Amino acid sequence: MNASALLSDSSPGAADLSRRAKERLEQRLATDHRFTVEELQRVSKLDFRLFPRDFALDEEATRQLRALCRLSQCELKDPREITSHRPVIGRGIVAVKRVIWRIMSAFLRDSFAGVQEMNSWMVYSQAKLFVRVHTAERELARLQANR
Repeated sequence: MNASALLSDSSPGAADLSRRAKERLEQRLATDHRFTVEELQRVSKLDFRLFPRDFALDEEATRQLRALCRLSQCELKDPREITSHRPVIGRGIVAVKRVIWRIMSAFLRDSFAGVQEMNSWMVYSQAKLFVRVHTAERELARLQANR
């Protein structure tokens, strides 16, 4: 997922913060690809929670979000998975298919990465909508109770 997906679009300065974080990470990775134990521990302690701590999805929303997450995954098939049921000419067919697949996958890799990123954004957006609807429903119930 795009790093800016971790920031709320409505947060003041979110775009600038995201840009600066991306630039610093790129600079760091350009100079050194290793991370210290302290850095790894700090990252492992970060909260990557999609929902607020006090938020709980109902059973139907959980089912929908799980299905969406499962369906959002797309990746190129490994050429080693290509097989043939033909006993005599199958090896030749598989070899040709694998060569063609390697060539095609080089062209498709960027497209699949874009589709995967879009799918990740869709799952993220749907999860945010679940939170917003739940929050609005709670607020509406509170207002109706105070009448």
